This record gives sequence, structure tokens and C-alpha cells, in this order.
Amino acid sequence: MAFKLTVDGRERLVAPPATPLERLGLALGREAAAEMLPIAWEAGELRIHGYVSSPAVGRSRRDGQYFYLNRRPIRSGLLAVMLERPYAAACRQADRRWPSSTSTWTRPWWT
Repeated sequence: MAFKLTVDGRERLVAPPATPLERLGLALGREAAAEMLPIAWEAGELRIHGYVSSPAVGRSRRDGQYFYLNRRPIRSGLLAVMLERPYAAACRQADRRWPSSTSTWTRPWWT
């Protein structure tokens, strides 16, 4: 899917058709996207998929963490902590505290 952002009649971002990982390169930088690892998990009707960075390319801030629920962006301190706990020791050793990620959580709206 291609994407074009126009603000006040001027094109601000033009993204030709690309894979999700290539899109991450636009948002987080090519170097960070090259180090992203795919994630996929499913239990019952809950599905999680996306990408997470290796500890070697963690960030000094949480600004590279994106969470979506049923395709809508959300902010969740609990999800951020769940993401960060497994990376804590490795990120501290690399002097980078926060992993980058994008993950989509999908569940039926009626549950």
C-alpha cells in the first residue's frame, strides 16, 4: 500500500508501496529497522504481531515504542513494562534502556 501525507496543500511524506519492515525504516530509521525482529503470538482470539528491536539497538527514550489495539494507536504503561522487562539486563549493559517496537494487538470487539 502506498501512502501520501499532504498538509496545507504540500506533500510532507510520500511512501511508495513497501513491506511493514520498510515502513518501520521510515519511522525509526533504516539502521534500527534492519535490527528489528518479528514477533507473533496467538492465544484463543487474541493475536499479537509486529517487530521488536534487538537489545543492541535500544534507545535512550521510549519514543520508539508503538502499540495498536485493533489497528488503533494506544498508550499503555503496562504494555511498555511488559516489553521492557525481558530486555532490562541486556539494554543496561549496552547503555540503552528502552527497546524499540511496534506491535498490533487484535481481539474481537465484543469480548
